Amino acid sequence: MVEQMLEKVDMDWYAMAKDLKVSKFGDVMVSEAKEKNKHIRYLQYKGFSMDMIFEALS
Repeated sequence: MVEQMLEKVDMDWYAMAKDLKVSKFGDVMVSEAKEKNKHIRYLQYKGFSMDMIFEALS
């Protein structure tokens, strides 16, 4: 039911994840595992799916 409601909302969740990542950490690509994990944990905490997170990190 929740997924159906979210699909009706006209939001680009992938762009939202990317914008949040950039606002928190900047637009720099990370290569170190420790730093990348920090970005992943932050976006997970904010409720984004792993698919959205990996898209935001690329």
